[in-house]
Amino acid sequence: MKPIKLPKSVKATVSITLLAGLFYLLDWQRLASLDAYALLYIAIGTTGTLGLNLFMATRWRLLIGQKNPRNLSFAKAYQGYLFGAFFNIFMPGAIGGDLMRINYAMSHTGINLKTSGLIIFMERLFGVGALLSLFLIGLLLGGANLPHIDFGQYQIHLLIAAVVLLSLIIIFASRRFRLPLHTAITAFLLSLLAQGSDALLSWLILSYVFPETPLFWLLIAMPVAIIATLLPISLGGLGVREGTLVGVLALFGVDPSSAILFSFMVYLSKVLVGLIGGIMLNLSRSSEQLQSR
Repeated sequence: MKPIKLPKSVKATVSITLLAGLFYLLDWQRLASLDAYALLYIAIGTTGTLGLNLFMATRWRLLIGQKNPRNLSFAKAYQGYLFGAFFNIFMPGAIGGDLMRINYAMSHTGINLKTSGLIIFMERLFGVGALLSLFLIGLLLGGANLPHIDFGQYQIHLLIAAVVLLSLIIIFASRRFRLPLHTAITAFLLSLLAQGSDALLSWLILSYVFPETPLFWLLIAMPVAIIATLLPISLGGLGVREGTLVGVLALFGVDPSSAILFSFMVYLSKVLVGLIGGIMLNLSRSSEQLQSR
């Protein structure tokens, strides 16, 4: 049975509706009260996202090297991730960063479509595993403070679940994709570093709009929001991600305006990274055209 694909018009309607609801909840006076530090935190988010892409580019290159002797250079792998960021932000639902990187790896290493797609799938598997692990860590660190839910009595169970989850993902990837065990462990740790860095950057931004924010809030909220964007109901997760963040943070007592401002600041930092990727893509294509003459 084929999965149901929503038309782009329906996805656009979902994104617009969710964003309209968030703008309705936003306290515009609160927005007007933001100072120049808001731009500083957006710049920190942009710079930090460029930095955490180093971990993901290293992971991508590591997995390609296991499947093909002609590997990407690190510079090419990092460049490919920035190109993918541009497609993810500015062409949601059309090509997408993953499809772009599949083609990029094929053209630069000579691997076939199946192998290139399999490598992207492995990346996503390790990424989801890292998100789930961060979520469990967040519950261990402070999930007992969630209203109406007492996680404190289940800390040992959560710790066991985290260890089992980590072991299953690494063993499955090692056997299913014929990866050396140390390679699977390294790929998982790189995913954990990247996702953990993203949660840390988000925590810094949320601390600006809602001071004294504990880190564990973001270890819980960010994985939920990112996994929610995997649902193919909007344009590139736009609206779903922001709405999910607002809803989860509300459980911790964050007011809607603070949560909305935070989610938009995080999104803007991703947009700026996508813009940088788009500029680099344009320069790369211009260089290739000059060389072909």
